[in-house]
Amino acid sequence: IISWIINSIPSLIVRLHTGQCCFDDQLKWQRYCPDIIVDDGVRNLDELLRQSRLYIATYNSTGFLQAFNMNIPTIMIWNPLQWELRTSALPLFSNLAKQGVFHTDPVSAANHIASVWDDIDGWWSSEAVRTCIEEFVAQYSRQPRNLLHDISDCIRTAIGDKG
Repeated sequence: IISWIINSIPSLIVRLHTGQCCFDDQLKWQRYCPDIIVDDGVRNLDELLRQSRLYIATYNSTGFLQAFNMNIPTIMIWNPLQWELRTSALPLFSNLAKQGVFHTDPVSAANHIASVWDDIDGWWSSEAVRTCIEEFVAQYSRQPRNLLHDISDCIRTAIGDKG
């Protein structure tokens, strides 16, 4: 299944972890699948996301939060023993897993990608997935409409200004 994904997705870009990638990583990817594009993590992520049909996050970082906020279909896959999750986030990650967004097993992720590949937008825009993503974003990456107003309110509250 993983080979199917790599060989079936045209213009696959593998973005290596910035600061932790090395030349060997790039060589391994290119040896395994010579047609892929390997990004060393330097290109602007927003630009890459806008060009993506599906974003696959392989470690716990802000990349998937950016994709969520840009409404880019996203699959997250990593070992939670390597990339720990805070206890308070576990229920939301459980919901993401139920909707096929979060996986801890590469075969599970590959099977899910294969099952939605012909209608990624249908899966991503389903009510259950949208609700799950919106709950996660509200908790962990809410984009305020008026950031300066929100900051001002917080400062006033902190200093006890009723003004």
